Amino acid sequence: MHGEIYNKTKVAYYLRKIPSGTARYKDAQALAKSLGIQLTLVPAQPSVKKTQTIKSTVKPVNNSGKSQIKGFNGPAGIAKDSKGNIYVANFSDNSIIQIKSGGVKRVLFKDKPLNGPLGLAIDIYDNIYVANYNSNEILKISLKNNTINVLYKNLSRPYSLMMDSSGYLFVTEQGSDSLSRFKVF
Repeated sequence: MHGEIYNKTKVAYYLRKIPSGTARYKDAQALAKSLGIQLTLVPAQPSVKKTQTIKSTVKPVNNSGKSQIKGFNGPAGIAKDSKGNIYVANFSDNSIIQIKSGGVKRVLFKDKPLNGPLGLAIDIYDNIYVANYNSNEILKISLKNNTINVLYKNLSRPYSLMMDSSGYLFVTEQGSDSLSRFKVF
């Protein structure tokens, strides 16, 4: 890495997340070899239809009141809509998961245009905003129209999102160490 400082364990961890059959797979193998890291990369997973119900149950973990839903792949951002549904950004498999108030979990959207979804925010109209980290953009999911569109481009590694009641979306940009604000309604 040309004299750059890196954490070999951390590099190996992230390289192992790259599925075979993707454009980045060969690059990951070459980088791992150049760093002397032995990798077994995960096989590519077939695409899932836009919505797919997944069996899951909310299980109490212990007497502390903690419950847990398992079966995510790189869960990151989390948000809740006005109906009590919870949404989770699954970074590693480029998906947004919806958990209905009764505990039913389903894939809401998967793959393109999702590319490293991290932060989530929901506005007063129950539109979902996604920090699309690897594509440097913010996506808007309209549940009313069942669409997903690019809202803002050319950001610098958008990470966390927060929506206020005045219609402002706040975005932390990891690539520029900044906080941005956008008027969305």
